[in-house]
Amino acid sequence: MARPKDSDRLLYLLKSQGGMSNPKALSMLDTSEARFWEVREELLAGQLITVYRCRGGGIELTRKGRKAAPTRFDGDDSKVRGEVELYEPFVDLLKSEEARDERMEGEDDPNLPQLAPIVCNTSAFRLPQKWSNPDVTKISFRYFPIIRKRSVIVSTYELKKWGNWNVSAAYEASEHRRWAHECYVVLEHPQKADHLEPTEKVVAASSRLGVGVIKIQPKYNSWRSEVIAEAEFREPSHEDLEIFLSYLFVKRPEVRNQFDANMATLAKCGAF
Repeated sequence: MARPKDSDRLLYLLKSQGGMSNPKALSMLDTSEARFWEVREELLAGQLITVYRCRGGGIELTRKGRKAAPTRFDGDDSKVRGEVELYEPFVDLLKSEEARDERMEGEDDPNLPQLAPIVCNTSAFRLPQKWSNPDVTKISFRYFPIIRKRSVIVSTYELKKWGNWNVSAAYEASEHRRWAHECYVVLEHPQKADHLEPTEKVVAASSRLGVGVIKIQPKYNSWRSEVIAEAEFREPSHEDLEIFLSYLFVKRPEVRNQFDANMATLAKCGAF
């Protein structure tokens, strides 16, 4: 499918997002800065957009621009009405992927304990700091039989609905690094919307912050995922990790039960 003209893409973004600052429009258009300003001037000259005052300067459609803006491009619709509808499907996706990976790893060493990770929706949590609660949290358990050690790995995921994400998603996810080992931004992406994929700037910002990027797309009646960039692994302080897990266990007692059961299994294997 041919990529639509940059001018049509910018008009489409303004129609779907409303007025936005120049930096945000540049980020979502995912083109060079020089090309963005060239397209902007072209649309201003055609009286399809107008400017307004805000930090960084803003642009919005004129009446003429609203009539000229594409209503949609083929295959660029979000599958969900709101971000909240992504949480449980992504939880199910992580569980299915982990189950498949465990079966593959277990073939080589059947004596290793097969401990399913704990994956749960934590979007409703309300920790004190801004952006401190991830949408989805995964707790994984690793066992090293030779050195008889066990590890608990916490991974967090910040999900964004198609059309509602830009580089700020990376900063939101990075707030979780204080107490998580791995942090990811998860971006919903329609099946045929490569013409509007601003992953380059999101990946660049995420990389600077040590945040990973995952793209999810609808596949038949389910979802598929693709890791665009791996998260940087970093050990949080034990104190911060303990505070977060304590809060999680209070809110989700069933998670505490599963956690204790997995730790007991590891203890029987001689891990300490």
